[in-house]
Amino acid sequence: MLRKLRRRFIGAALTAFTTVIVLLLCVINVANGISTTRQLDHTLTMLMEESTPPDPTAIDGSTGKRAPSEPNPTPDMPENAASPPKAPFLHDGFSPDVRFMLRYFSVDCDADGNVTAVELDADYIASITEEVAREYAAFAMARGQTYGFVSQYRYKIAQNENGYCVVFLNAEREMGNIRSLFWLTGGIALASIALLTVLILAFSHRAIRPYLRNLEAQKEFITNAGHELKTPLAAISASADVLDMELPDNEWVTTIRAEVQKMGKRIADLITLSRLDEENPFPERLPFSVSDAVWEASEPFASRCAAQALPFVREIDNDVTATGDAAAVMQVCSILLDNAVRYTLPSPNGRIWLSVTRKGKLARIVLENTCALSPDTDVDRLFERFYRGDAAHPTRSGSGGIGLSIAYATMRSLGGTITAKRIPGEGEPERIRFTVQL
Repeated sequence: MLRKLRRRFIGAALTAFTTVIVLLLCVINVANGISTTRQLDHTLTMLMEESTPPDPTAIDGSTGKRAPSEPNPTPDMPENAASPPKAPFLHDGFSPDVRFMLRYFSVDCDADGNVTAVELDADYIASITEEVAREYAAFAMARGQTYGFVSQYRYKIAQNENGYCVVFLNAEREMGNIRSLFWLTGGIALASIALLTVLILAFSHRAIRPYLRNLEAQKEFITNAGHELKTPLAAISASADVLDMELPDNEWVTTIRAEVQKMGKRIADLITLSRLDEENPFPERLPFSVSDAVWEASEPFASRCAAQALPFVREIDNDVTATGDAAAVMQVCSILLDNAVRYTLPSPNGRIWLSVTRKGKLARIVLENTCALSPDTDVDRLFERFYRGDAAHPTRSGSGGIGLSIAYATMRSLGGTITAKRIPGEGEPERIRFTVQL
């Protein structure tokens, strides 16, 4: 039990912390990526808004020759001018020198997306050839998006009077910064998870100690109370036997004996459920015949069904084996069959099916019976302790709401599973199906 609780505590704590770390990591990196991209887009916008004379290195797309350069007149400056004209890049935090810190080029396209001119200035870009520039531009135009990435370049497409202008800005440095931040935050996250794992492993025992102490006190109380109650019940049962000899066939004596038997079974179930919470309630797990165990467990219920004229169909394959505790599996079958016999609809609508088959490497036990489940019955909660449904888990079962809980805890301890499923009736009574696999 201690190891199981520690594993659950460690798993829950690590899952919660890892989830928070991963979300934080994603938020930081996504925010950084968005911020960097916006900055690149802002720079591209400023490049497009810059008013510059034609570049002598521009290549005409129709002739393949450099466009003729025109003189760049120097504007007349008044002698008493307070300051020179403001440079285009000076606004929004840019200085005139920013252009020389950027690596960019532009491509002009006509209305159909065909390249008409390529502007490659060696002062701003030297690693791109005209052919590569044309390929990048064709790719960007084909995507039909205003912004995007081509290799390590961020581009923007703007429409002008002659068609389109595509400006490409080298974003290698920015992309490298994004990758560096990702690896840095990832390393910090892994180191944090590793450190927390060590701390949780070191303090997990102390953290679950109060819960474990309460659980052990609860188990001890149930065991002691069970033994204390057995003594007066034995005295009541003995007194009932004496009264039965003096007053044979007395209904009050019969009722006393029935209630004593019912109370004894409830006490035994509580003690059994408490024992199933131990670390390993079934230490000896041996190969056994599931077919024989289920057949033996179902024999008494076959007689009860016959006495009630209740159809009971058994389809048990031969040589279905498993590894576990045969007595525990028989107890699970007895619990399910007792529940079915008690609450199956009476004849002619009532029917019980029991089958044992092999599904792959697993032994499979299926019990199905007709019943009258209310819409409020939550089938998924049938295995909860002290849960009371209606026809499938009622108060008159005599189990106090723990019969199916014992079956569930038993299968979990054996490494198997047990499930319940509601099967709507199509022109027939509704059914409930219990499936056991081990």
